[in-house]
Amino acid sequence: GETQYNKDGLLQVFYLLIDFPFSGQGVDSLLSEIGVQQAEAAGEYLQDVHFTNVFASDMKRAKQTAEIIVRKNKTCSHLDIVTVPALKERSFGVAEGGLVEDMKNMAKAAGQPIPEYTPPDGETMDQVTNRISSFLKSLFQQMADEHHDKIRQGDEFQPDGPLAARPDDGVQNVVAHALVVSHGAYMRVAMRYFIEDLACTVPPGANMA
Repeated sequence: GETQYNKDGLLQVFYLLIDFPFSGQGVDSLLSEIGVQQAEAAGEYLQDVHFTNVFASDMKRAKQTAEIIVRKNKTCSHLDIVTVPALKERSFGVAEGGLVEDMKNMAKAAGQPIPEYTPPDGETMDQVTNRISSFLKSLFQQMADEHHDKIRQGDEFQPDGPLAARPDDGVQNVVAHALVVSHGAYMRVAMRYFIEDLACTVPPGANMA
């Protein structure tokens, strides 16, 4: 959802953690009034979806969005929201906290489209993809662990060993729906990863936008 920084045309991304070695200005703002309305609209749209797990970036706006969606949901209001640092927004290095227009000018000077441009001290597309991949593996493993008694391979249960992230893991037999709340630039990289690297199909009526 929109934040005051979005309204002001400023970049906002994640602050420094040991796991993510990129310097940033630590801009972590809450949703604006319009952003709250957007989150409420998303919550109403998703109110009938029976989520079994909820994950969110540990940045304020993502946690706030997840809380609103969960509160409006008819079946998952009891679920805990698990905050995951790996879902943080892409780091834009020295451009963080500055004007989006300045970022566009930096990308233009480098001869690159803005979605693919990495400012000094920023996070590359490949580095974001690695974060996404790591998160997905941990998510699938958690799903497998939580629904262990429902997972079969052929006619036999497989009680031992890692159950997720294998083509024959049996997780496709598990009825589980995860709500994942992250950020715009991160999700654009995630969509590209799903479609180009994992060969996922775009659902009917949906598009990359």
